[in-house]
Amino acid sequence: MAFAPASPVTGAPITGFTSPTYTLIADTAPDVNGKAYAVSALGGTQAGVVVSSSSYPFTLLFTRPKVIRQLPALGLNGRLPTAEKHVHSVCP
Repeated sequence: MAFAPASPVTGAPITGFTSPTYTLIADTAPDVNGKAYAVSALGGTQAGVVVSSSSYPFTLLFTRPKVIRQLPALGLNGRLPTAEKHVHSVCP
């Protein structure tokens, strides 16, 4: 799977956050069809933000479908019947 965010991730300054940066490290995904990253360090001024720990995880998880579905055969009228969608997800 080609999901590999660059580290550190940077953000724009807003109220309470001055030049926020997040250093990512590879984490263990709960499934073989996923990739996970944890925030190991913070940069800039960030009030009330903590790094990832076992009691308070700060992670990013990307998952893809377990089964890639193929398009069904054309119907008798030559049209494609309803095809299911593949769902990828990103969870903070």
